[in-house]
Amino acid sequence: MCFDINNLDIKKLNFRKVKNAIHLSLSGDKYQFLEDGKTINNTYFLAVYDNAINIFEDLFSPSDSINLVHVV
Repeated sequence: MCFDINNLDIKKLNFRKVKNAIHLSLSGDKYQFLEDGKTINNTYFLAVYDNAINIFEDLFSPSDSINLVHVV
């Protein structure tokens, strides 16, 4: 798959079909909100943060050059 970097809309990319893309589940079985559906679940966000940092540090060294794409 080739991309025209000058005419690229990342919102239209399907990362499930991109050859070297991966999806990481960082929260395990936790959810963003508590059972009331209104209260933020801090445990979820701490788990996501800790897991993301650990994976990032395991994969990359300070001298690596990388491109990160985050699509919401």
